[in-house]
Amino acid sequence: MQFEPTRSFAYRFSRYVLLPELQHLPEVQSGDPFRLRDLAWPLIDGHLTPEQQSIRLKRVRSEGDETMGSLSASTSRFLLRNSAFSSILEMDISAIKRRSMYLMMIWRTRP
Repeated sequence: MQFEPTRSFAYRFSRYVLLPELQHLPEVQSGDPFRLRDLAWPLIDGHLTPEQQSIRLKRVRSEGDETMGSLSASTSRFLLRNSAFSSILEMDISAIKRRSMYLMMIWRTRP
């Protein structure tokens, strides 16, 4: 796949390159919860150079920008969440949400 610094490339890269590779990893196929970040970033590093990953793209419908690498990672998370492995990923996400809620409660009750 020829690299292009566009949001559509990030989607196609995530959909047709990252997702198939992620789905074949033993950590994903085992059925145990996993951290997507720990699996996706090494794959992204294997396909995109640091220069390609650091290219900044404007966000859609909001101010600011994001890097090609983070856009590819978030797109793969979205696609994986809607795949057959979503229940495994959701367990990891729900644990993160519970921890965030706990930290917010602690922060609010601080003197």
